[in-house]
Amino acid sequence: LLGVAALAFCVLLAEGAVFDWSAVYLSTVAGATPAVAAMGLAVFQSAMMVGRLAGDRAADRVGAATLVRTGAVVGGIGFAGALLFPGVPTVLVGYFLLGLGIAASFPLAMSAAARNPRIATSIALGATTASGYTGFVLGPPLIGFVAEGTNLQIGLAVVVVCLVAAAALAPALRRR
Repeated sequence: LLGVAALAFCVLLAEGAVFDWSAVYLSTVAGATPAVAAMGLAVFQSAMMVGRLAGDRAADRVGAATLVRTGAVVGGIGFAGALLFPGVPTVLVGYFLLGLGIAASFPLAMSAAARNPRIATSIALGATTASGYTGFVLGPPLIGFVAEGTNLQIGLAVVVVCLVAAAALAPALRRR
């Protein structure tokens, strides 16, 4: 359960980072107008919707661990590209890849927690949810704290680190 809960923490930290920092990053670093900066979250959310709608079918086809690992890598590469090459088109593509990559991760983590035979379902789901939403809530201020001492690109690199961790934690989703 610890691996599943840590995975939930990592992917929801990434999601929270985009919710809170996408428009700021687009406007201050990539130089987007306010109207374009607002599109960042919409692009991310659209990709999340596509990924969530296709997630169960993809997990059935390749397995939950493979889907989450691949998604974390794709999302991490896309987001790292947005950080390294902060032009508006690159950042929007990075947000899309991140959203598509992590879309199925939290639902699959919840499913894996519910299947844990050694822990009551209510406790496993509660722990995974609490861990995930802790990442969602604590991630953006952590990014701001790091960015205050450095810059926003380095602060948002926390997301890439979390995606590397999510890829490493993906085997926790395998059926027992």
